[in-house]
Formats: sequence, C-alpha cells, structure tokens
Amino acid sequence: MHRSLNTMSLRIVHITPFYYPVIGGVERVVQRICEYLALLNYDVYVVTYNRTRKGNTNTMPFIEEVNGVKVIRLHPNITYSYGTYSTELPKVLERLRADIVHVHVWRHPHVIQVSKLKSKLRFKAILHMHDPFYLARQVGLKTYIYYHIMDKIFGKIIENYDLVITLTPQGKNLVGSKFRCYVNIMIIPPGIDDELLKKAMHFNNSNREQFIVYIGRICREKCIDLLIRAMPYVYKEIGMKMPCILIGPIDNRYYSKVAPLVRKLSVNAVFKGVVDEEIKFTYLSKAMAYVQPSLYEGFGISLLEAQAFGTPCIVTGYGGQLYAAPPRISSLWAYPDPESIAQCIIKLLTNYELWSDLSKQARLWASKHTWSRILPHYKTLYEALAS
Repeated sequence: MHRSLNTMSLRIVHITPFYYPVIGGVERVVQRICEYLALLNYDVYVVTYNRTRKGNTNTMPFIEEVNGVKVIRLHPNITYSYGTYSTELPKVLERLRADIVHVHVWRHPHVIQVSKLKSKLRFKAILHMHDPFYLARQVGLKTYIYYHIMDKIFGKIIENYDLVITLTPQGKNLVGSKFRCYVNIMIIPPGIDDELLKKAMHFNNSNREQFIVYIGRICREKCIDLLIRAMPYVYKEIGMKMPCILIGPIDNRYYSKVAPLVRKLSVNAVFKGVVDEEIKFTYLSKAMAYVQPSLYEGFGISLLEAQAFGTPCIVTGYGGQLYAAPPRISSLWAYPDPESIAQCIIKLLTNYELWSDLSKQARLWASKHTWSRILPHYKTLYEALAS
C-alpha cells in the first residue's frame, strides 16, 4: 500500500545527474525546488550519482542531509560525458515508495529507467526536460547524431510521464514538434534570487564603463568564437579596443583553439575564469551590454541576472534565450554571424535612447522571474498530481 497522500506528507523524489556540491544551472534549479519543498515540510529526497563532472567517483557521502533535503548518491556503473547509469536506482525507488518522482534532464538513462518502473511502483512521474536541444555546430556532428538517434529511439517514452516541464515556450514547441508529444506540457522557467533583485535596484547607470560581458562556460556549445570574431568590427567603428570580459569555467581544449584567434585578431578579451558572486554582479552592473553568442540555449540564467542590473542583452539563434531576454523588449537579436553581433553592440554603445529603453524593460522583465514567484508553481503541480 502507498502512504497517505496528505499534502504535507507527500514523498517527492528528484532524480538528477548531479547535485550539490557539484553545481551548475540544472543543479541550482533542483536545489531551489527541493529546499523550498523541505521548508514546506514535504518529505523530499534527491537521488543522484556519486561522481563529479571531472570523472571522480565515490568521493562523496552516499547518504546525507543537506538543508533539509535527504540526498542519496548511487554508485555509478557506467559513465559517459555527463551521463550515468546505475543498477541501484530501481532498488532505491522501490525502497523509497515515492508518491511523485521528478526526473531531470532528457536523454539520461534514469529517464528510461523511471518510465519502466512507474506502473510497477505506482508513482506519478514528472519529466523536467531542461531543453538540451543543442545544434550540430555547438556539440559536433558525432554528438548531434547521437542525440538524434536517442530522440528517435526513446522519444515515445515521454508519453509514460504524467507531466512534462519545459523552461520556455520555445522549449515546449520543440518538444511538441520533435516528439509529437501529447502529454501535459507545462512551462516553468528558472528564477533569480529575490535578494539579487533587491541588491540590483541600488545600482544606477551612472557607473557604467566601456566594456561588454559574457558569463557562462567557455566552451564550444556557447559559440564564444562568434563573439571574438565580432569585436574587430566594433573596434573599427568606435575607435577603441574596449574589453570583452568573459567569466566562467574554461574548457581547456576549446580555449586552446580560441586563444590563437584572440591573438590573431588582436581582441582585448579578458578571460576571468570562475569568480565569486559579488565580483560577477559588479561586472554585470557596470557593463554596457551582456552578449550571449550561443546559437541555442535551453534558457540562460545569466541573461536574467544581467537584466536585473538593467544591462541590455544581445542574443542570437532561436532557443530559450529568446524568452530569457526577449528581443525588442530587453535585448537586441543578431544573426549568428560576427558582423551582425558587432552591429548590435555598436547600436547599444552609440544610441543612448535605445540603451536606456532596453535597460528599463530589462529590470522589469527580470522582476517577473524571481524564485518567490516561480517556486509556488511546483507546490501547485505536486498537489494536483497527488489528488
């Protein structure tokens, strides 16, 4: 027999590729949801894998409690890139007897495992896609073909889930068209800290400096080379080599290809690596523009953070970035080529009326996406599924 479905006694299990202390965009979302539920006295578990992104395994506690959330780390039997398969997952789910299992990140083996266990163990299942639909130029042809094969073979299992969550309307449209998905699809974007928004309100635009900024991984998927190639066009137009500040973890293999390009084009690119939050926010508050050169993003939380400080954005491509920083509202959209990106940068540097209008709208858009507004949606959907 299942336990009582009294709302506050609901046992909710999140399954995610990584969890704290391994932190990235997905992990921050999962952590936010789970700690919010724990504060509401839900019985919350996170099932993840005892591995790091660098390949180290079984170096963390297998069971611990973090801020009210019970974390179970499974022994990884097979690992590849960021994917993990563990034979322990079915046994753990059988023991936990969850009311709701919330699965994160499409294409991971646990998505398939949970779909097969759902009927036997009689839980409700949510698939949180996180919209990983990168293009071939971003991930390489081999990886793109692998994604395509996985989507073809396993796309049908999506219908085994009671609910699918995407991050943006763009993600919802992709899931619908790619998988002919007829289950319930709900859009819930990530959020930014309410405290960040309060802090950002105290920064005014008089402290702006002549530089642009990007925050995120320095890797192939993010198409940093497009931004590097755009800068010489900017320099030619404005007559100065303004800095291009790049903040975030650096993929050394990709950097070995980008660094010669920076030298060849004489670009004033400053690779800061990982910095603490205060330093990151200082750059966001002082930059003239935030540039996101990715052809596709599931979302782009740094876009929201930039907008909280009133920093206009430049986006390209056709993914969730168009929701995170909507063109003609808080951003300019560029074709995915260096000259087009450069023209957008130049517009923001030379047209103060345009810059000011986008800045005001950016703050307003960011204010609509705080965690205090977003997290209650999860409580509502869990209660609806439980009933």
